[in-house]
Amino acid sequence: MWEIKNLSEIIPKAISGEWGDDVGSVKVLRTTNFQNDGTINYDNVVTRSIAQKKIDQKALKFGDTIIEKSGGSPSQPVGRVVFFDNQNDVFLCNNFTSVLRPSSTADAKYVFWFLFNNHLTGKTLNYQNKTTGIINLKLERYLQELTIPLPPLPTQKRIAEILDKADTLRKKGKQLLQYYDDLAQSLFIDIFGDPVKNEKGWEEKPVEIILIVLFQVGINQNLFQDLFLGLPLMI
Repeated sequence: MWEIKNLSEIIPKAISGEWGDDVGSVKVLRTTNFQNDGTINYDNVVTRSIAQKKIDQKALKFGDTIIEKSGGSPSQPVGRVVFFDNQNDVFLCNNFTSVLRPSSTADAKYVFWFLFNNHLTGKTLNYQNKTTGIINLKLERYLQELTIPLPPLPTQKRIAEILDKADTLRKKGKQLLQYYDDLAQSLFIDIFGDPVKNEKGWEEKPVEIILIVLFQVGINQNLFQDLFLGLPLMI
């Protein structure tokens, strides 16, 4: 049986981030480590000096969702989320973010995908305000007012697995398109050489001559625009 619950019922309290005092040895994730596909870029992670008590209270756990509570831009609402998938090192997140750790009644990945979709579809826009040039997420109100559909736990896990697989296929498709794009460019260079360097010694002609020839053979206007990077043809 599916239930509708407020997020605050399955995430009783957001865990605030921590910045520490100075450069140290504790790894701290920032919003610059957020990727828009919900993953974390672990390159360029800063290290800070943070008291052990704070580490014990706020260290990230596998399955946590980290939410951006300050940041955003006119074209990108605040409230991006990433899924913490590291099981080897100790990490905290900074004070522009918070940790959302669902209770045992909810699957962590299911909750992450729900929150990811909320941001993707602009639902965080209703919970942001701007102060001193920074866009902030009204996180407490967001958790209290937003509702989440909760099927039985096995169904949550199954839905999360399906979404994970779909996301993997999407990324592979994107990589494949990039591969074919790179291949096409490589083949062009192999056949015609670098057009700037003209290593193959092709005869050079003024562009006016090419245009005259194209019109003489009756080039289609749409094809012309495709050849010349979509610029409008004025004739």
